[in-house]
Amino acid sequence: MRAICSTAEVYAKLFWTFGPQVAGLFAAGQKDKAKGKMMQLFDGLGLSGLYQIILERNSKQLCKVLKVLAEPSNHPVLLNCSHGKDRTGVTVAVLLRFLGVSKEEIA
Repeated sequence: MRAICSTAEVYAKLFWTFGPQVAGLFAAGQKDKAKGKMMQLFDGLGLSGLYQIILERNSKQLCKVLKVLAEPSNHPVLLNCSHGKDRTGVTVAVLLRFLGVSKEEIA
């Protein structure tokens, strides 16, 4: 996966470009407008950029999940998301690659 920009660049851009605006909109109860501002940045990143951030920021948690999945005494296991789909989807994609599924089949 090729990075669009580094995680540090993303967070700096988030804070300086959208942070004050988003915080103000949330404080004013304008949740939809705040989400719209955040989506402006994520539209520039694309899903691959977002998924790279998920992998970088959640590597410890991902390792814990994979250890649980690797232990036969834990089977069967259900992977479920409680909010959104991205972290669960990235976890399943990593698991499928470990199991030998091709990138083309996962995509």
